[in-house]
Amino acid sequence: MKICLFGSSFNPPHIAHKQIVEGLKELGFDQVVIIPTGNPNHKKINITNTERMMLVAAFAKECDVDVSYHEVENEFAYTVESLDYLNFKDSDQVYLTIGGDSVNTLPTWDYFENLKSRVTFVIVDRPGVILDRDVLAQIDYIQLDIETTDVSSTELRNNLNPKLLPTLVYETIVDNGIVLK
Repeated sequence: MKICLFGSSFNPPHIAHKQIVEGLKELGFDQVVIIPTGNPNHKKINITNTERMMLVAAFAKECDVDVSYHEVENEFAYTVESLDYLNFKDSDQVYLTIGGDSVNTLPTWDYFENLKSRVTFVIVDRPGVILDRDVLAQIDYIQLDIETTDVSSTELRNNLNPKLLPTLVYETIVDNGIVLK
């Protein structure tokens, strides 16, 4: 199987995440799996895991993709932990979606050598980011050439805008009184 993983804090899932999923589907993967991060080393998540899983469930339903909560449930901090947990078959082709802004830092990631030997990266362009050719030469990758709405989860936590959220995500926030911080 050709499987694409898309991890993010999804705090909250927004319209750009949805646009990325739509682009991934056009690449013909057999399965797209959304993975909310467990215990990211680089950011603090201020809603409960239960609330975040509710938002991701709504997002996955609207986008018609699979979701795995294993990182949240096991407090994984590293992508290789997910790969070990998911225990893919040797015949599976595993792809990992990352933003262009993350590409240049890949060599600093813990377990980078292990990771790059196990996945093909799907790089989502970010405006203004110039990809480091030396890093690209070290990895197998494809580029997802789509335009996404310029929005950040941080901005949405400060100013909730229903136009920048998938419908079911917005409804879940409102219906459950979730306060984004």
